[in-house]
Amino acid sequence: GILPVDTLALHRAMARLGESSREVLTLYYFENMGVKEISEILSKSPDAVKVALFRARSELKKIMEAIYEIR
Repeated sequence: GILPVDTLALHRAMARLGESSREVLTLYYFENMGVKEISEILSKSPDAVKVALFRARSELKKIMEAIYEIR
């Protein structure tokens, strides 16, 4: 399920992401852009953006689990 996350931990986790992962998550969640709009900005297909979002979320989840020591 979804757990409440403190903002500082989220920012720390985002800082540990690779640049491309951080970029795609920032555009999607913080800039509220859609997949099509992101694909145009990054010059990638919408499917490539969806894959990038999936991988970035997975990477972020692993970092957050390490921060909170979730097993």
